[in-house]
Formats: sequence, structure tokens, C-alpha cells
Amino acid sequence: MGTAESDEATQRSSTALGTEPDYRQKLKRARAVAVSDAATPSSSSAECVRNMAERRDMESTSVQSVLVAALQVLHRVRQREKQVADACLSKGQDEKFHGMIATLDNLDRVLRNTLSEQGAKMLDLTMASPERAEGEKSWRYTLTKALRTIEEDIEWIIALVARQPRGSTGRTLTGVIVRLLRRHHNVLRVEVEQWTE
Repeated sequence: MGTAESDEATQRSSTALGTEPDYRQKLKRARAVAVSDAATPSSSSAECVRNMAERRDMESTSVQSVLVAALQVLHRVRQREKQVADACLSKGQDEKFHGMIATLDNLDRVLRNTLSEQGAKMLDLTMASPERAEGEKSWRYTLTKALRTIEEDIEWIIALVARQPRGSTGRTLTGVIVRLLRRHHNVLRVEVEQWTE
């Protein structure tokens, strides 16, 4: 019995040691995929919205409400990612996060161009004022804040359209926004994992 337990412990130890390089390799691959995903789909996200602009219900109150909500979300996420970019530890990180911010700016422009007069008025009434500067914050702190903001905003915008029918313009538009946010979330998550490994 003691021998079996000893063998089992040795096997567990060997397995754990063997998985460490595998974990690092997986983390490197995940980081590369996450960066690629975050950088590539901005144009496709914006293109999806452009393609939807001709839908007959695009100027309906329900869809305009989603557009306004999406712009609010992008605004908040951009603020957080700008803080991350300002706290970057390397030139490569700086370029990566400024590229991610550019994708948000690109989509923001397309969404604004899709607003009706009514939607523009709604946006003016609901857009939050810029946050006060929080002072110099650490790299890990800004990453954590950005992750939390994206998670909360994904939940919020999904809940906003929960009662709209599947396939509706509002839900389709929300799907575009959520997919982009999740790609950005993946990049941030991998950075946190690298920092704590």
C-alpha cells in the first residue's frame, strides 16, 4: 500500500514538472492568438455595423438605444485601455494597446455615423463625463480595472437586449460589440497571467 502511494506521488510530481513547460508554451500561444484576434477584427466589426446600416429598423428606438449603449461601453473601455497603455512596461505593449484603442476608435466612428438625430440626442443626454485622473497606477492595477470594466459592460449590454428577439438588429449589433470586447478581454487576461506566472 505504501509503495503504491509512493509511486502515485512520484507520478503526480513527474506530471506536474512535465506540465510546466507545456503551460508556458500554451501561454505564449494564447498571447499570440489574443493579440492577433484583438488587432484584426476591428475593421470587420466596423464593417459588420456598416453592413447593418441599411436595415429598415436601424432608426427604430430600440436599435438606437443599443447604438447609444454600445458607444457608452466603448467610451468606458477606451478609458480603461488608455490607462493600461499609459502604464505599459515595454514599447511592444505600448504599440499593442494603442492598436487596440485604435480599433475602438474606428468602431466608435462607425457607430456615431449610424446614429439618427434622435439617437444623437440620446447619446448627448447619457454620455458620462470623463473620469477624473486617478494618479499614477501600476501595470497590474490598470489591467485588473480594464478587465473588470469589460466584464461588467458585457453583462450590461447583453442584459439590455435580452428581451429582443433572436436575429433582431439590436441583438445582432450587440453580438458584434460583445465579440470585440471578449477579444480585448482575452488580451488583457493573458497579460495578467504573464504578470502573475
